[in-house]
Amino acid sequence: CGKTLSAWLEENNQRDLHQVKSWFKQIVDAVKYIHQNNIMHPSNILIASDNAVKICDLGIATVIDSGKGASKMSRTLIGTPQYSAPEQQFFYNEKVDIFALGLILIELSLVLTDQQKSAIFSAIRSNAPIIILQDQPKTLDLVSKLTKLDKNNRPRIGDILEHPFF
Repeated sequence: CGKTLSAWLEENNQRDLHQVKSWFKQIVDAVKYIHQNNIMHPSNILIASDNAVKICDLGIATVIDSGKGASKMSRTLIGTPQYSAPEQQFFYNEKVDIFALGLILIELSLVLTDQQKSAIFSAIRSNAPIIILQDQPKTLDLVSKLTKLDKNNRPRIGDILEHPFF
């Protein structure tokens, strides 16, 4: 079945922008699909042996009340805390997944130690200027949009693939 994205990132110390774009597009497409089916997903991305990206563990995903859509929010903290959006301690809606996508794009784009990743993610949550990815301006711009602290300023899942990064 392949390996988790996390395991792949730990084992590989090179990043290829073409591969990053391919995998990130697949991740965004998968999240878009599950959002269209009123599901929010906290984590667990697999890379199959054919380089296809798969989202698994849908049993821990959250179903959105289809009658209320994005306005229906859960107060349960789910997912991996390291990828949680600032508002996730109070509310959980599809914009939380958008924030996590920004953090995932950072990990896909850069080789980071756990300490570096933790420091970068903390800096983003504290609204510090993003000083990484300076040599990848389109990646930096997309990360900046995905990780806006105000969830209302993050793009909708359907708009992400329109970004010049792709």
